[in-house]
Amino acid sequence: MIAVITMNSSATSVRRVVTCNDRLIELLPCSAYLTKATPSPSPACCFSVKELNAKANTTAIRSEYCKCFKSAIVGNLVDASLAKGLPGL
Repeated sequence: MIAVITMNSSATSVRRVVTCNDRLIELLPCSAYLTKATPSPSPACCFSVKELNAKANTTAIRSEYCKCFKSAIVGNLVDASLAKGLPGL
């Protein structure tokens, strides 16, 4: 996933590429819950999910996040049903 965030100022333009790995790093506080090491998400996990949800303010961004998270689940010990339910918690 690649999304480009552009911030303009009067003199310069700064571009930062936001990758799938950036989004996954934001969800690290959720790893214990998603791998069933803890029975519920931590406050840090809930905060991270809330922040990511706020950033996913268009259908295109939500679609990219979904692709990113689905690809990260494959081959890992993440419980997909727990991941899917995180936003509701």
